[in-house]
Amino acid sequence: MRIRSTAASSHEASTVRSRWTRGFSLVETTVALGISALSLSLLMGLLPAGMSLTANASRQAEASRLLKQIATGIQAAPRQDGGSYQVLGLQDIGEITWTPGDLSHPPAEGLMDASGSSHVTADKADFAYRIEITPPPDDWTSGRAVIRIAWPATSIWENSAWHNHQGSVRALLIFRPQ
Repeated sequence: MRIRSTAASSHEASTVRSRWTRGFSLVETTVALGISALSLSLLMGLLPAGMSLTANASRQAEASRLLKQIATGIQAAPRQDGGSYQVLGLQDIGEITWTPGDLSHPPAEGLMDASGSSHVTADKADFAYRIEITPPPDDWTSGRAVIRIAWPATSIWENSAWHNHQGSVRALLIFRPQ
């Protein structure tokens, strides 16, 4: 069995201690900074996509709320003098009326802002809408309405589809006159 001298053992301990106390080398620091910079640049690259998805989800929620508001107005439309029905409570979306048996009812189209007002200029509008109502043939049967809302307001309805849009919502509504 061999016994080491205390002088040799204390020299080894000071060598180990000096290795641990001198810190990181320039190569180690450069590699760590490179990895950090790469990670941060990748994360920064994801921010615009995430913000775009958030904005689109917000627009979809607003459009869905407006769609529900329009559908509720159509379902609750009261009968007017003369036998026609008029949609009420649609925050200035314009007068939407129909008469049972009217087979040539034109669609309502236009622009509106997030509050549902159609009295906005094109640069202030948030959505484009199209409402197609097929009135019931008489006062005892059901009618049909297709409500479509697209964003941005520069969306164009053409050939039975939205063009230049980022997103849209639609609903088919079967209603019966009140």
